[in-house]
Amino acid sequence: MANEQSSPCQPKRRKRRKPETRLERSLDWLERHFEAFLFASRWLAAPIYFGLVLGLFLLLIKFFYVLKQAFEDLYAHPEADAVSSVLSFIDIALVTNLMLIVILAGYEHFVSKIDTGDDPDRPGWMSTVGFAGLKLKLFASIIAITGIELLKAFTELRDGGVPDVSKLTWLIAIHVTFLFTAVLSSVADWLSSRVEPPDQPEDPNSFENDDDEAPENSQPPASAIEPAL
Repeated sequence: MANEQSSPCQPKRRKRRKPETRLERSLDWLERHFEAFLFASRWLAAPIYFGLVLGLFLLLIKFFYVLKQAFEDLYAHPEADAVSSVLSFIDIALVTNLMLIVILAGYEHFVSKIDTGDDPDRPGWMSTVGFAGLKLKLFASIIAITGIELLKAFTELRDGGVPDVSKLTWLIAIHVTFLFTAVLSSVADWLSSRVEPPDQPEDPNSFENDDDEAPENSQPPASAIEPAL
């Protein structure tokens, strides 16, 4: 409804000046339709998120393949350590979590709200996490994945494998790079939250209407009320 007040977390809409001339009305019509076209273009990203959902099926197939390979290795070599196989399972689980964060949070932030009704299984972070929180979750998942890869490499060294210096160097460099990027991103978000001015309280007498008409339930200013004789 037009008289409903917007949520305080919602950005204030830009007030439009009522066009007076024919040129202004034409430009206003063009602006409205062009902005509607730009807003609808967000649906072009929907097939990409659908492709990520298909990627989850590929990860599921990969999981069953790794599980089958782990049982075969354990049957052929009972003395083999199962830690590497378990780390591979954790690696797949972390990648799955990363994809779910991108799919759910990305779709809800940039395409459309996901209406789950009163489903109690809805993740709490979907409606509360902002773009900064989304970045931190992504960085945390990527750092955990690179950490698992490092742990797998060191497990192979513990089992008497030949150390690959080049591989270990790249794994450590990538892990440290993501750690450094996550720290810088957190510091940048903290600094931006410190320098942003506080939200100004909304004037209760102000209103927004495309027809420049006051709402029906608006009260006239006190100066306009003449004292009763």
